[in-house]
Amino acid sequence: MPPLALAQELYGEAHGQAAAGDSVSELAVGAAIRNRFGDSVYFNGFNYWQSMKSTRFRHEFNGLDICGAGCPTPGNDTTEATNAAVIFAGISVPAAEVDNSKCFFSPKSSDWQKISQALQSGTTTFPQGLSTNAASCWSVANRQIVYKESVGNNATCTSCAGAPAFLFLQWRLSSEPAVVGIP
Repeated sequence: MPPLALAQELYGEAHGQAAAGDSVSELAVGAAIRNRFGDSVYFNGFNYWQSMKSTRFRHEFNGLDICGAGCPTPGNDTTEATNAAVIFAGISVPAAEVDNSKCFFSPKSSDWQKISQALQSGTTTFPQGLSTNAASCWSVANRQIVYKESVGNNATCTSCAGAPAFLFLQWRLSSEPAVVGIP
């Protein structure tokens, strides 16, 4: 059985947001969650899957509180349970790779336009005026958006039409591009 907490986090954070047939989004979100483990700077250095349900770390796993009807339970074979098993087992799946990203967010269409422009230009200036809560990981000067090109568009948000279901964040030097793309 994969760790139930990860399956529930995936359900709470990503269930139904990606388009039908998108086999990348949840794996990528799971990889970003996996990358948090052992980070002693931003994520308080927790090292165990069981810590996800701890009140101390709860703010870092909002999906656990969102997980409602249909949420994975022991023995309930869901896409999230399968994806959690792949991530937990450390199986190398190209779809799951998100560089060193530890955070993610869903951009609105207007945000995606600004982010896409920054990606194309290669600017080191983080896109300004995003209406989306682009996660608060790191300061703006050290925040890098990772656009995973294989992530499908958001399927449930009307103000997100044409925008990817998820973008990811990782730490960067202020001299590096504010937005990068990966396959």
